[in-house]
Amino acid sequence: HMATALRVPVVAIFGPTHPKLGFAPVGSKNVILCADAECSPCSLHGEKRCSKQSRICMEQIKPEMVVDAVLGLLKQNKFTTKGA
Repeated sequence: HMATALRVPVVAIFGPTHPKLGFAPVGSKNVILCADAECSPCSLHGEKRCSKQSRICMEQIKPEMVVDAVLGLLKQNKFTTKGA
């Protein structure tokens, strides 16, 4: 939320919640990673609790997807990854 307020590009990860619930960052440079589970949304802000103990929605968002999104934002915004 702070990054969005400061207009810093964000990689937002949505598993059990959904961006349409109103928690998505605002701005065209943001990247939203959202699980495509048929049981979503099932969070505190959704209509139901998780019926699947495996949290399949979070398993659908692979670490590689997050890394690729972050590196894409860094490249797009001309930040450097030296020393990382």
